[in-house]
Amino acid sequence: MIKNFSIKKGLFAIAGLQIFLTLAFLLYLISFNTYQSYNTATNRYYQVGEQLLSTAESMIGDLENATFFPAQLYTQNNDSYLCRTLREGPILKNYRFYSYFNTHAQSSLSSDSVSFIALYDLEQNGVVSSRKEGYRIVFLSDDTPAWYQELSQYKTGSTLLIPANEFSGSGYNQADCRALCVARGVVDLNTIKIVGYCVAGTNTDYLDHRFDQIRQAPNQKYALLKNGQLLYSTMNNPPPSSLIPGSPFPDFQGRKLLLDKGKGYVYNTISHANGYCLILQTPMSDILGNVSSIQFFYTLIIGILLGLIVFLMIRIMKKILSALDRLIDACNRFEPDQGVSVSPEGLPLELSTLFGSFNQMAERIRFLIQEVLLKQQQQQETELQLLRTQINPHYLYNTLEIMHMKAYAHQDYDVASMAELLGQNLQFGLRNTAKEVSLREELHQLNIYLSILSYHYGDRISAKICIDDDLLDCRILKLVLQPLVENAVIHGIYKSDQILNIEILGYRTEAGLFIQVSDDGCGMTEKQLQELMQNIASPSSDSIGLRNVCKRILLNYGSEYHAQIQSKYGTGTTITLHFPWNPFHQKV
Repeated sequence: MIKNFSIKKGLFAIAGLQIFLTLAFLLYLISFNTYQSYNTATNRYYQVGEQLLSTAESMIGDLENATFFPAQLYTQNNDSYLCRTLREGPILKNYRFYSYFNTHAQSSLSSDSVSFIALYDLEQNGVVSSRKEGYRIVFLSDDTPAWYQELSQYKTGSTLLIPANEFSGSGYNQADCRALCVARGVVDLNTIKIVGYCVAGTNTDYLDHRFDQIRQAPNQKYALLKNGQLLYSTMNNPPPSSLIPGSPFPDFQGRKLLLDKGKGYVYNTISHANGYCLILQTPMSDILGNVSSIQFFYTLIIGILLGLIVFLMIRIMKKILSALDRLIDACNRFEPDQGVSVSPEGLPLELSTLFGSFNQMAERIRFLIQEVLLKQQQQQETELQLLRTQINPHYLYNTLEIMHMKAYAHQDYDVASMAELLGQNLQFGLRNTAKEVSLREELHQLNIYLSILSYHYGDRISAKICIDDDLLDCRILKLVLQPLVENAVIHGIYKSDQILNIEILGYRTEAGLFIQVSDDGCGMTEKQLQELMQNIASPSSDSIGLRNVCKRILLNYGSEYHAQIQSKYGTGTTITLHFPWNPFHQKV
């Protein structure tokens, strides 16, 4: 026994010595290869930085050219419509202006580096044109953004470069804090005065996508600066000030190794004389991951050592597997209506603890299954109760028919007509069980509802529907327009002599079908709008109609399609519904 124990000690000592010598030699090879990889990799990073910096400079140049297009219309085409309209007053609800702007702005969006172009009048009303969405009406936030305040101080058409994290409050949520922008004042050449502001922007995804194509390390990040000002960064923290070249800005390339919270990072700095600077941040772990593979001979030695370890592990695993067989057998014998347990007798402490936990889990699962079965039984009873209560709406519809005939017989034609219209409205919701109808049918039902409102409000509600016939066969959810018009009437009319104008606009883009319901009612403040959005998202919301519409669009079509709410106090409210393009004659 003593002899066997001594032999084991000797074998373990020899194996330990071999492992030590192997690891020492491997450490030398890894250190040498790491140093070579570090120099090679960091030199390649300068090429990546130069390419990305050139892309950024070209992109910003395209943005500057894009902001010139209102002036170019006048100087090249002698077309002064945009400037003249901006000079004459606010552009709010000037749909001809919006369409005209969108048509000419699309030519400037032909470059992939320009994501959108926005035009604002001097009263902070604006319109945005993008390649994917067409045009959109926007308003600056109630708290005038800092970039707009700075731009309004300019008396000439000088450009303002807006960092991505400072571009906010534009009214175009897709770009706020996510777009690098160039802005300039629109100069009316007749009066030589600023009549508006043009903003061109690029979503930062454009630079990120370009960087992903040329990056040399998986966790590499970058920061773009101009004259020392940070324009955009993918780093978790701003780049250290010691890496930014001082003014005047030279053509410069530099490399530094710095520590941040115990982790090493290599920073490559590339700057140009025009003030643009790019800083690449590369974790040392990425560089070390590029170390060359070790020669086959040393790999064979490691393989033998690993083989020995595997042999020992197999012997240990056999003991563990025999214990797991008990556990698997217990799982196979598990039944919801009776308990099951595994005896931990004769097992190591760790496995005994595991088996004890299994016994507790099995008992808990049995309890939960019984609880689920009970809930299913309760749900079936609830569904039966719901089926019994469905007779009530049919009773209400039949009662309205009786009221209609009775009123007609007594020559009370207004009451008869109202009962008939209300019956048709109720019938649409009861007898047509399909969740989708054509836009044509939905508009017909909306006209019935507007006819009912006319009995109470008379000529105080003016509704205009501007939708091309080509869009009327598209499928949309049933009863989505009536709740929006109802909200506009209830919350938009605040004076007894007020005339409420409601406009329903429909248009189609590559993204699908859009329907806008706009009113010129009292509108909402920014705080009221935020409270409404939170109220809609709450399960206990009292905004039943609007929450119902938003929730149904989300559940039926997914998060890509949604309802967007824009409102300005004293101006009105616009709700835009987004549906997929799916006409009835198209195969689903």
